[in-house]
Amino acid sequence: MGRWLPCLFVSGALTVGTASAHFVGVEEATLPAVVPDAEAGASVSMDAAGQRIVVGEPGARGEVTVWHRAGSSWSLEQRLSMTDPRHGRLGTSVSMDASGTRIAAGAVGGDGVVYIFLRAGAVWSLETVLTPPVAGLYARFGDSVALDGAGGRLLVGSPRSEEAFVFDRVGGAWSLSATLSSSVTSTTRFGTAVALAPDGTRAVVGAPIRRAVYVFSWDGAGWSLEQALRPGPTRAGLGTSVAIDGTATRLIAGAPGSNEALVFIRSSTTWTLEESLSHSGGEFGDAVAIDAAGSHVVVGAPTATSLNGRAFAFARAAGGWGPDGETNGGSYQPQEYGRSAAMAGDATRIVVGAPVMGTGRVVVYPRVGDACVSGSECLTGHCVDGVCCDRPCGDVCASCVAS
Repeated sequence: MGRWLPCLFVSGALTVGTASAHFVGVEEATLPAVVPDAEAGASVSMDAAGQRIVVGEPGARGEVTVWHRAGSSWSLEQRLSMTDPRHGRLGTSVSMDASGTRIAAGAVGGDGVVYIFLRAGAVWSLETVLTPPVAGLYARFGDSVALDGAGGRLLVGSPRSEEAFVFDRVGGAWSLSATLSSSVTSTTRFGTAVALAPDGTRAVVGAPIRRAVYVFSWDGAGWSLEQALRPGPTRAGLGTSVAIDGTATRLIAGAPGSNEALVFIRSSTTWTLEESLSHSGGEFGDAVAIDAAGSHVVVGAPTATSLNGRAFAFARAAGGWGPDGETNGGSYQPQEYGRSAAMAGDATRIVVGAPVMGTGRVVVYPRVGDACVSGSECLTGHCVDGVCCDRPCGDVCASCVAS
């Protein structure tokens, strides 16, 4: 469906505004917490089609919520809770597979565990609970999680033990298949953030104290380190957040300590820095997301504007990466809007988490400004002067015009 632009209403003579396709602060939906003090939006994930969203709510009793879209309307599909209260803070991390059929959610209380939920129709049920291979370490196993596109491989970060674990589902059962680590003996917080290529052949692990990102590749028989990405010692917190595109050709990694997000591109087995995206402050890079084509990204800056927070979108064109719009959390303060972020595989939607606004919330935005011939091509159903708009424009409304 086409992206859309907000129509500009004016008084007096009709004027024509010019705008490019991008994200603007016109939300499609706000998905609220379902219980008080939930920290809803501490983590968030979306399926490839932008039809389902899973939201982590690790505060209060700890749970995750699943939301489903019909047209442009979102509704709560199900609340998923812990089976053992000793686990604690379920929803610290979440990941949904490409089809929106399987969810992994980290609960870091105690040793930490990862819950895996499976959907049949519109009903979710617990599939299994994964535990760390060594008990008693209190290593925040599940602090980060990433499913591959098919939902058959899972990467779990354990930053206090400086490890990331690969689990595979074979014959309907999940089992540990590999342990990934860096060669650095000092504290790096390896495993703070993880990402997994949709085909499951590349794993990305952030180590923000080391200011590094590690890429591992799987050759069909085992895992090996492909490259350690550490482009400079000034990139404070590099690896706090990571995401990888649909072909494992590009990845983005946040360095919120220096207010940057770095885009790397792969040629064969070599990764190089393609672009450094930056902002003047606000922990820019604390959350990142990328689309399947590797041509659109969103970067969260949760403490920008006096803890209100902002999220910035960027798009890649022939001349490189450039701004693609921004959103903010509105007038509520503080809320840390931008602490988590996700993007649909086709870049038609983004979702941004704001976990510190009372009970927390997440906000969904559609991408805007696609050319159209009829309203049936637009998310909103309104095609005005050849561009998707948010409403039908009358004779006192400026037209939406693609640039």
